[in-house]
Amino acid sequence: MFIDKPSGEFKSPGYPIPYNHSLTCEWYITVESRKSVQITIKDLELEIAGDCLADSLIVYSGPDDTAPMITRLCSSISQPSVLTTSGNYAFVRFQSDETSHGKGFIASFITVDSRCGGTFVAESGSIHSINYPQNYDLRVDCMYFIKVEKDRRVNLTFEDFDIVNSENCSSSYVKVYDGNSLDSPLLLTHCGNKLPNSVVSSNNEMLLRMKSDGFYAAKGFLASYKPLCGANIVTSGRGTINYAEGSHFHIDDSDNCSWIIRASELNAKITLHFVVLSIGSSSSETNSIDIYAGDDVTSPLITSISGHVAPPTITVSSSVVLVVYKQSYSTDIFGQFVLDYSVLDSGNSVNFGFLQFNLPFSQACNEDYVEIREGDSGGKLLGIFCGNTLPQNISVGEHVWLKFKSSEDEQTALGFSAAYSLAYDNEITGTKGVIASPLYPLKYKNNGLFTWRVTVKLRQAIKVSFNDVYVLDGECNSEIVVYDGYDSSAQILIEACLPLPEPKISSSNVIFIEFQNYHRMFGTSFLLDWEEVSKVIPETTIKKDVSCVTRVELSGVRGNNNSYDFTSPGFPNGYGHNLHCTWIIETVPQNHLSLNFKVLDLEKSWQCHADYISVYTVCGGSVTGPVGVLTNNGWGIMVCKWYITVRLGHTINVTFTNFNMPIPPGEVTCKRNYVLLRNGGSETSPFLGVGKYCGTTPPMVPISTSNKLYVEVVVETSQQV
Repeated sequence: MFIDKPSGEFKSPGYPIPYNHSLTCEWYITVESRKSVQITIKDLELEIAGDCLADSLIVYSGPDDTAPMITRLCSSISQPSVLTTSGNYAFVRFQSDETSHGKGFIASFITVDSRCGGTFVAESGSIHSINYPQNYDLRVDCMYFIKVEKDRRVNLTFEDFDIVNSENCSSSYVKVYDGNSLDSPLLLTHCGNKLPNSVVSSNNEMLLRMKSDGFYAAKGFLASYKPLCGANIVTSGRGTINYAEGSHFHIDDSDNCSWIIRASELNAKITLHFVVLSIGSSSSETNSIDIYAGDDVTSPLITSISGHVAPPTITVSSSVVLVVYKQSYSTDIFGQFVLDYSVLDSGNSVNFGFLQFNLPFSQACNEDYVEIREGDSGGKLLGIFCGNTLPQNISVGEHVWLKFKSSEDEQTALGFSAAYSLAYDNEITGTKGVIASPLYPLKYKNNGLFTWRVTVKLRQAIKVSFNDVYVLDGECNSEIVVYDGYDSSAQILIEACLPLPEPKISSSNVIFIEFQNYHRMFGTSFLLDWEEVSKVIPETTIKKDVSCVTRVELSGVRGNNNSYDFTSPGFPNGYGHNLHCTWIIETVPQNHLSLNFKVLDLEKSWQCHADYISVYTVCGGSVTGPVGVLTNNGWGIMVCKWYITVRLGHTINVTFTNFNMPIPPGEVTCKRNYVLLRNGGSETSPFLGVGKYCGTTPPMVPISTSNKLYVEVVVETSQQV
């Protein structure tokens, strides 16, 4: 399968070694829209049979075998065959029967300019069949991909339509899909010369396919598209709905716009936060926004919103939310709102473990087993277990899915028992997210200290914004605390109570959050957003050392510029804040460097996230060029690796002018001091000659068979080599 690749190569299994009997191999190729696929069959040798009834290679000008067939090949070819599809899809099938066979085939493809179809990304526009208003070509298969602004729908209206009629529109037709692929739901199949009704997608993408059978032609079609407000949104993260009357989209006949927000996981919750709200007064005669806990207006109504004051964050205990904007033409109100939505991944996790486990064992657990996944039946597989070995405990996100299967065999066992609980210590990484108290939006009424440690990239910071807090009487009593550091020993960044605290930014890339409910009768809850941001660097009077970036070149010759001493700025009297110093120390490619720290006194922090020294070292390296020298000056214990590459078509001749890799007393093989040569460019390439070389006599080494050589020098003894 080649998806959105500009070029590629494919061949029969084992080519040029003869392929096996009874094979069916298929290749699905797509290239950039507005382009076509040009296939070159370079070599072909198949079983000879009349009408290609035995082995064959078939190429279709489209995404599957219902597209026009542009060639069927068998036997052999004397020169390469070049084929071009009419659109950006190609489908290739190779089949062999149970009798004779040949060496197969090899082919390649490239992207060329297309004849029909294409991608249309605009506020509105029109599309038409090839040659319109003249008759379209015979045997065409054209794809038209339409995309409008995010969180809109596509309205497609046919203004002219004339496609050769056939029974059930099976040979020539126009098909419209609700999405960006042929696997998307089908909205329309039409042929003949009657105008079809307008077609509306559920999201901002639509795909139209026009196909003709190759026998008859007609005028084709002309259609226009425009965006409608509203969308069907499926998400596992977050997004924004930005609505303003007068924008470049249209309202449907009901004078309503509706957005269905659907979480990817069935057990998820959805939060809604109005950033901007301006839709008139609270009068029933004006515009309004209705929010339902479901996918249609028969679902429970959560709230109806109007006016200019944004409501508090809304959390819906449902995986589907319907947002309906109702427009009234009885007023001169200009409606506008910006709504942020997010799927609530609360940052909480579940600990799950088996107390007893005894199932019959089977190969690959194909009979009786327990299957565990994250989330639901389509989630990440965490394990499949059988036998009587107790599986390890599992810590996973908010939801764990279990499946127990027993076979029809008479063999049974004791079974299993398991337990689960909320995880009290949660580790979170990423760039942004949501953290909520357990069971949010319900108030948590049990005991227990819950913690969350959020870590982002080094030299970044974390912005924390509380969207909802409930504590008894709004008191600040250390129930919800955000610490500016690795644990609760760090300074307090936010102590959450009412009114809602202002957003704060941490001073490092780690924050620590503690939550403990002190009021079991009334409960406590919170919801916050966190996001990775650039670190705010306070102004300082300490100037950075102008020599804080230094490049040093060492010759590697003993007694002549072969060492260098350096210190941190200000040593030993202390360094300044916000320094970022770099030393680049180089020597000739065949040498390596040794670094020795004499004094080290830095601020101590978890995982060195505050002050630290990083050392990047390479022993050996990549060497190119027609000739070169590798030298070991006998500087003690080391492992060095070189990757040598010369020009294509050339080979490498290795000659040792001096060789001293002594075999330690009591050893007879190249075990601790040796030079390893591999005939290729990687550590897994085959040996060149005997592979490992040691001793004191320069060895004779065969010439490589390619333009690459891997060299590894290992010295594990401290004696001079």
